[in-house]
Amino acid sequence: MRGPPRDFTHSKVMTWVAFDRAVKAIGHFGLEGDAAHWRALRETVHSEVCDNGFSERRNAFVQYYGGETLDAAGRLPAA
Repeated sequence: MRGPPRDFTHSKVMTWVAFDRAVKAIGHFGLEGDAAHWRALRETVHSEVCDNGFSERRNAFVQYYGGETLDAAGRLPAA
């Protein structure tokens, strides 16, 4: 996609997924890691996406923060 740099909602959601899977891997597989740290980051990203990637006017997630074009992802998983 051409244009100015933007905070794309889908990319931010994928960041949330990475942190979520790290937390789950630590718990489920007993891997080493700071689960509390990853949980905090997961919550931060979730809040950011909900605050900046959702359009009240469209009642949907948008392609990028501050935009009004709908994002194909549809919705963010529950925290």
